Amino acid sequence: MKNLSKILILLIACQFGCSQDDDGDIVENGGSFTIDGTSYDLSKGFLVDEGGEYDIILTSAGISLESDAGDDFIGVGDYVSIIVISSSATSFEPGTFTWNTNKAPGTIEDIGVRVNFDFDTEIGDLDLDGTGGTATVTLSEDIYTVTFTIATATETITGSFVGPLKDVQD
Repeated sequence: MKNLSKILILLIACQFGCSQDDDGDIVENGGSFTIDGTSYDLSKGFLVDEGGEYDIILTSAGISLESDAGDDFIGVGDYVSIIVISSSATSFEPGTFTWNTNKAPGTIEDIGVRVNFDFDTEIGDLDLDGTGGTATVTLSEDIYTVTFTIATATETITGSFVGPLKDVQD
């Protein structure tokens, strides 16, 4: 009976926190990134249209969009920001993006990683800017899969996220 209760609880939890891909497999929303052996959770994703450049912002639970404020974020938490240049001039096209600041389609223009960042004070425990890296973005219905490897001056950061990316206009 205990096992049946656990299964029922898991099914109910997945009803609210999971979705299904095209094959009917359950896909859990969220992900993580790792810096120097320490893992940080990612629970939300945003896609900010900056007029030809697209900022993929993946955040922990403590960060959210300020209501009716465009792309202004509030809260305290961890986040990864990967600014990519889409292969389409008018919309975001998933694909593989490689670090190159020349703003050519299929490139990453900028990367930032912040740990325990407070959007009110703009201060965090760790503030890393990318010096290289790759990101692969795929889309199945409304579920994105983002995997990335980021090089900074001192660290290599790896991570992934699966879930919807909320569209945000700059």
